[in-house]
Amino acid sequence: MSTRDLAKAKNLEKYWRPESSGFGTPRIHIDSINEKRPEANCEKYPYEGQLVLYGDYTFTEEGRHGREITTEGSYEYRSGSGLFLIKNEQSKPTQREIISEINQIVGDDGKISPIKSIQRHHLWNFFKSADEFNQVSLRTDEGKKTVSDILMSGDIGESSTVESHLENHLIESARVMFDPPSNVDPVVVKYNRGQLEIPDEPPEALEYVVQLFERDVIHPSSQ
Repeated sequence: MSTRDLAKAKNLEKYWRPESSGFGTPRIHIDSINEKRPEANCEKYPYEGQLVLYGDYTFTEEGRHGREITTEGSYEYRSGSGLFLIKNEQSKPTQREIISEINQIVGDDGKISPIKSIQRHHLWNFFKSADEFNQVSLRTDEGKKTVSDILMSGDIGESSTVESHLENHLIESARVMFDPPSNVDPVVVKYNRGQLEIPDEPPEALEYVVQLFERDVIHPSSQ
């Protein structure tokens, strides 16, 4: 399971091409740039055939006693939706540090910015695409509760639908299961305040979950 920070970008394809890898700043080095054009893996996917740039980076920072600390990670930029995913297995460097360094090596119209907030109903649409989403933690007047807690409590009155009642609460974190249409096993995905934790394998499942996020969250937010 790998954690991916969520960010937005545009026009990076103007600056990054496979033949232009091997550049950076004193702190970050873009080791590789690859490209692909994924087919749609979910219904009503709005970005079929978009150019996707992905690869690895190396980040160097000064640690204790002046010793250099080097960490490796990967990125993925999806040109149609503008979604920029940063995969970093360590707590350092932070998403802000990585984005700040990358922004020094792209033009003004290619800047990356973190996704700081997601509209509640868009995020709910994404979770409702899951095959199991009872382990969604909500912020309520009585404190933090899961969907299962609320359903079992009987607090939902007859005049309120389950869906509309739940959507009145902020989502703090989630652990949901998606069953991709391809012949692969279901995968568990975790969400926590702007981060998605998705298994790297199988790649078909990873692509499926990312496409659902683009369809349900990114596309409606850009309208």
